[in-house]
Amino acid sequence: MNIKIVEIAKSFLGQKEVGQNKGPIVKLVAGTEGIPWCAGFVTYVYGQAGYVFEGLQNRLYVPYLYNWGKKRGFLTSTPEPGDIFVLRTLKHTGLVELVDGDVVHTIEGNYRNMVTRNQRDRKTLYFIRPPLPMYEGSKNVVF
Repeated sequence: MNIKIVEIAKSFLGQKEVGQNKGPIVKLVAGTEGIPWCAGFVTYVYGQAGYVFEGLQNRLYVPYLYNWGKKRGFLTSTPEPGDIFVLRTLKHTGLVELVDGDVVHTIEGNYRNMVTRNQRDRKTLYFIRPPLPMYEGSKNVVF
C-alpha cells in the first residue's frame, strides 16, 4: 500500500483541461499538449514520490506502461491503494485509491477531461505495483 501516491494524486483532483488535451494540468503531467494524458498523470504522480520508470519507452502511452510492468513482474491481482490500474483494453490508466470488493475506487487524469475520482469493476482492470522505496524520503528509485 502506498498512501503517499494517493495523497499526491488527491492534490490534483478537480484540475481540468482547457480545450481538448490542453491546459496547465496537461502541460505539467505530460510535458506537452494535444495528446491523451492519463499515463502522463500516473507517471508524474509516481515521479513526485521519487520513482523513476527505468526502461519505460514512452511514459505517455498506456500499452508501454502495461508492458513495462508486466516485463518486470510488477502485475498483481490484489490491488491496493497507490497501485496503477490499466484497463484491459490498454486504452486508459489511473491510480487505485481504495478497493471495496469488486469495486475499485480510482483517481484518474484525463477522465471526463479532468483529474477526478471514478469507480471501476475490478474484473476490467490490470494492476501494476512497482516496489516501494527502500526508505522514507528516498529519491530516484529505479525499479
